[in-house]
Amino acid sequence: MIYTLSEALNLLLSEELEKKFRRHHIHAEAFRAAMDALDLKLVADRECVADTVTAAYYPENIEDNRFRSETRRRGIVVASTLGPLKGKGFRVGHMGNVSQNDIMSTIGAIEATLRNLGYQFSYGAGLAAAQEKILSL
Repeated sequence: MIYTLSEALNLLLSEELEKKFRRHHIHAEAFRAAMDALDLKLVADRECVADTVTAAYYPENIEDNRFRSETRRRGIVVASTLGPLKGKGFRVGHMGNVSQNDIMSTIGAIEATLRNLGYQFSYGAGLAAAQEKILSL
């Protein structure tokens, strides 16, 4: 357990905390910009959003298990919403050792899944919106 704690602390301190917090913020902003570009409503009001996780509602006619199975098939795991919102949306974390490549891959899988499930949107719009935010990293 001591070795594991030591390794966890090494990972934590391998990047200045301010840089780490900024990276988490940019990844969160990029992900939220992508959801906006895809016309997906966020669960949290903008003044209450966190840089740790974003939850978005599914568009009409998108079923939770089918969506999450399809993203998983594409190599990306997203979580279901919880409590009274269970099955009405999905959650994506964007802190810790999450990289800009992880964020972009997740958005790409979400876009491909939504398109495959019949949701109409401008394909690539989420990726483009996220990239604009990530450029400031």
